[in-house]
Amino acid sequence: MKFYLFIVFFVVLISCNKNQDKSNNSLELIKSSNVTLFEDVSIEARKIVEGKHISPFFKKYKNGKEYLLPNFEYYGCNIELVNCLKENTNKKFDIISYATSKGKDSLTAYDFVNEYSKTVNTEFEKLNIKSIVSKPNIGECVIYFINEKEYVAYVPDINMVKNTNWRNRFNKKKPIDNFWYQGEY
Repeated sequence: MKFYLFIVFFVVLISCNKNQDKSNNSLELIKSSNVTLFEDVSIEARKIVEGKHISPFFKKYKNGKEYLLPNFEYYGCNIELVNCLKENTNKKFDIISYATSKGKDSLTAYDFVNEYSKTVNTEFEKLNIKSIVSKPNIGECVIYFINEKEYVAYVPDINMVKNTNWRNRFNKKKPIDNFWYQGEY
């Protein structure tokens, strides 16, 4: 009987260590990510393919506007096939309006947004996490949700966090590193 209890204890211990290792690996990947790329971006994985978290689209916030931008590769769309997105999703993407807000003309809008989308999605997929939230109504921070419970946040100045819930969370925590906070949600 003691032998079986020892086996169960050992299995639980190994399982906990694996979860801790994944959390530590996620933390290091997040801290080394391009934080500025995710400022004013909200992105969430909608499916997992071959162990990678994949997002079909994301939101970019700029000058008080919200732009919905596609992950062209998710839908299997070549940018030359403009109707491909319409045929594969019922989402209305803001490709031209976002590109023109960045000084691009409508002829180069799809190329511009495709490149930007590839950059955001590639960096997001490297992190292999559930989601990232950085919205103007929350304030100046980038919150990385590792899974349903854990988050890591980049907060350069707690006073610039507008959302009282998040500001209180950060104020109650000691940073794990310069500007970095970690906790459970």
